[in-house]
Amino acid sequence: MLLRNITILLLLFTVFCPAQTESNTDSSANEYSNEIQFYIFNQVIAAYKYNISENSGLRFRVNVTGLFNNNKSENLEYTDPVTNIPDYHVKYQRINSNHFFEINIHYLYAINTNSVMHLFIGAGPFVNYNIYQTDNTTEYYNDENIKQDTYRNKYKEDTWNLGISAVAGIECAIYKSINLFAEYEAAFSKGWFTRNYYVPNRIYYSSKEHYDEWNYELKGIRVGAGIYF
Repeated sequence: MLLRNITILLLLFTVFCPAQTESNTDSSANEYSNEIQFYIFNQVIAAYKYNISENSGLRFRVNVTGLFNNNKSENLEYTDPVTNIPDYHVKYQRINSNHFFEINIHYLYAINTNSVMHLFIGAGPFVNYNIYQTDNTTEYYNDENIKQDTYRNKYKEDTWNLGISAVAGIECAIYKSINLFAEYEAAFSKGWFTRNYYVPNRIYYSSKEHYDEWNYELKGIRVGAGIYF
């Protein structure tokens, strides 16, 4: 699996990178000390990289992809299957959110550097937080539209992870201070997981659990663009 992904990575940059240095890339990206990076393809990730030397740099990256994972559903009605007339109905509302945030720092080292393309490797610490929660409210009404009962429940999961990730990839200059890059990332971390489930005013339906976990994850290939300045 890893070998196949690396092969795909190399093929991508064979296609998109020029075979030799062109006039518009004579100014190497190494002349610049700063770079802003943006990841693409279903990722909301941005990074700032500071070049310590021609071959090394520090990158600070923030992943807020999970900021936009919300959905809401409501209004559910039950009808008599024979007469097709509502004999009672239910007002139902479900709010579901799943948010993920991550911050990490990578020390990056470039290999076989030139003005057009180079390989790089790197590693560094990271911390992330994932929260998943649902809030369900159900109101029951009879055929005269009089509310009979209300039922509500909440479910929540919190996970903190602290660990180290490693990356390997290719960066290719495409126009002056603009470049494309692709990288493969693996991460190892320790996590602290908490789960809560409770029904307001019904304590005997509530529960809470907490445990630690160890995680190893292959994040796959990520593609992005960078601007040096």
